[in-house]
Amino acid sequence: MAWDTGDIPQFRKRRNIRGPITLVLLIGLLGGAAYYGWTSVLGRNEPAVVAQVCTTPSAGKQLIASKDVIVNVYNAGKVRGAGANLSEQLELRGFKVADLDNDPLNAKVGRVEIRGRAKNAPEVLLVLAQVKPTDKPVVKADGRQEATVDFVIGDAFGQLKAKAPKQLQVKSALPVCTTPGPTPAAAAR
Repeated sequence: MAWDTGDIPQFRKRRNIRGPITLVLLIGLLGGAAYYGWTSVLGRNEPAVVAQVCTTPSAGKQLIASKDVIVNVYNAGKVRGAGANLSEQLELRGFKVADLDNDPLNAKVGRVEIRGRAKNAPEVLLVLAQVKPTDKPVVKADGRQEATVDFVIGDAFGQLKAKAPKQLQVKSALPVCTTPGPTPAAAAR
């Protein structure tokens, strides 16, 4: 049997082309995987907007429960773990903790500062009812649109009130807002 020597160079040409084509495809695949990993793991996504349902207040008092209140816990002091401890205590009382971090405003807080949409907002009054009067909480209205509350603690913060209410009848012209659906996960644990 005789080999046709005219086919050998053709075969080598195809084999010489396959290597670089395979290499280019593998590099493209690796680049695509790296891009996907970068955007999904390291890329910053905007936080989901929490939809709230607000009820129009009647002439009398409104009922607000801790399960309906979303709280952001911020540590403005130097005591490590104080915010995490407070976050756990609030969750045991039924509050939904959405964010746990250092104070984004870098405010000087001695004991406690409560921030919300208005000083007399139902959610602010319920969170305020968790604080001992001896901690002399400062309440600040920042005009936010959503019915969340920032609970900011400083180094002199003690503990929450032992027998604080989990629901409260409030008289406020502002509506009680609730968040339907699952509890938002804490941003940092």
